[in-house]
Amino acid sequence: MARKRPDIEKLKRKGDIGQLVEALRSGDVAIREQVCMALGELGEPRAVEPLLEALEDEGMMVRVSAIESLGVIGDPRALDRIALFLRDEDEFVRRSAAQALGRIGDLRAMQPLVSALRDGSELVRAQAGIAMKRIGGLQPLIDCLGYDDELIRRAAAEALGKMGGLDAVKPLLSSLKDDDHEVRCLAAKALGDLGDHWVVEPLLAMMQDGVESVRAAAAESLGKIGHRGALEALESCLQDESLFVRKAAYDAMEALRRRGIRGE
Repeated sequence: MARKRPDIEKLKRKGDIGQLVEALRSGDVAIREQVCMALGELGEPRAVEPLLEALEDEGMMVRVSAIESLGVIGDPRALDRIALFLRDEDEFVRRSAAQALGRIGDLRAMQPLVSALRDGSELVRAQAGIAMKRIGGLQPLIDCLGYDDELIRRAAAEALGKMGGLDAVKPLLSSLKDDDHEVRCLAAKALGDLGDHWVVEPLLAMMQDGVESVRAAAAESLGKIGHRGALEALESCLQDESLFVRKAAYDAMEALRRRGIRGE
């Protein structure tokens, strides 16, 4: 006689941790995944050990659900095991691990998250940055702008543009002088995203950078910020040797004009 399929929703409503854990032995991968999600929703510390065991499940989505649920429960016992998944071959797993570490909120997660800023996936890097901010505010990301590893500096600049505030402006201005042109480029873009008018002069100076992608990023940011003082410099960039820069300058001037900002 076939074994009766467990009603996971019913067990969750009853808060029956014991039966849910028993259902983790099911041969049906979909049931095991559902159980992991249910255990996370219940948020019971008793679920931590079974979920840690589920991290070894052969089903990828079972492992992901276990990671996410351990993050929701927020028990620091799971930190080291979850951190290992930042090196998983699948970017979805790595992203889930970074998110879970941020939810756990333990400072011990900071170093593996810094390493995750080197990830080849933009989604993973972004989630690592979000997790770092959740654990320690902007300062850990600002500190990363001073790392020797240019990949970490690049990811930090990118993350600060997406989630930083005024506290990020001064460190990003310093990054406009970085030896790595990608860091300069990302810092210029980040300053445009933050949109503070007092970064206009430093961005104008970047229009003389020797790398076209940096000049183009500065032009794009000047268009976003929307300051009349940028028009003359952008007009001069229409004569730039790089088509890439000329187009960025033209698009930035059009953005300014759409906002009613025109020359004298």
